[in-house]
Amino acid sequence: MVDAANDSLGHFHRIVKPVQVQTVTTAMIDQFISRRRLEAGQKAGSVVSPATINKDLRHIKAALRIAQEWGYLPEMPKIRMVKQPQKLPTYVTPEHFDLIYTKACDLAKFPKDQGQNFTPPEWWQAMVVTAYMTGLSVGEILAIRKEDVKLESGELITRWDATKTDRDEMIPLHPVVVEHLRKIIGDSLLVFPWGHDPRTLWVEFTRIQGEAGIHLVCREKHDHTPLCHVYGFHDFRRAFATLRVSSRKCFSD
Repeated sequence: MVDAANDSLGHFHRIVKPVQVQTVTTAMIDQFISRRRLEAGQKAGSVVSPATINKDLRHIKAALRIAQEWGYLPEMPKIRMVKQPQKLPTYVTPEHFDLIYTKACDLAKFPKDQGQNFTPPEWWQAMVVTAYMTGLSVGEILAIRKEDVKLESGELITRWDATKTDRDEMIPLHPVVVEHLRKIIGDSLLVFPWGHDPRTLWVEFTRIQGEAGIHLVCREKHDHTPLCHVYGFHDFRRAFATLRVSSRKCFSD
């Protein structure tokens, strides 16, 4: 989350070039939005999405509020969020989860063993099972420390500085999750050590899905890339939420 905030503030400084924080105005915010809209997106032929701009604006707003509280900013500028088109949300279907777990994970080459007793397929199977059955974000999963996992009682402590909440939380773990975590926990302080450039995590996830035969339909009007046709990590969170809603409905009926 810290890296994301730094990226957003870096874009603001690059585009607007404010001299001091007290000089930031509503006009500067609007100028940032208008220029950021025209910048190239991650996919070929695309521009930065409204969702990305709004993410930047949220980080900018948070930083400016702190500056105002500390007396560095006399007046909080107005920040108008960009309208986002409402898209149909995607989530990992049970059939595709089975394909990812049984086939895609077996194709994984990273992470390499870092003094731990796990293989890349075991690491990825533990990752997708944890994501699918807890609803944690990829950032929250990668931040899990070994000391925060209670395998015997089947519990996990999520730390406030790695989540969007302002407090630590204890969440129950399904026995299947515990079984997978037990296979990969080793000497590292982190349960899911990656040990490579963070960007390669998404590269590897895209590659193994494609080679496993997952090809989603992308209805966006741009030059498509492999990222258009595979799941993102957030789709596991949506799947978790969908399963919870479905199970509650079944019990209420």
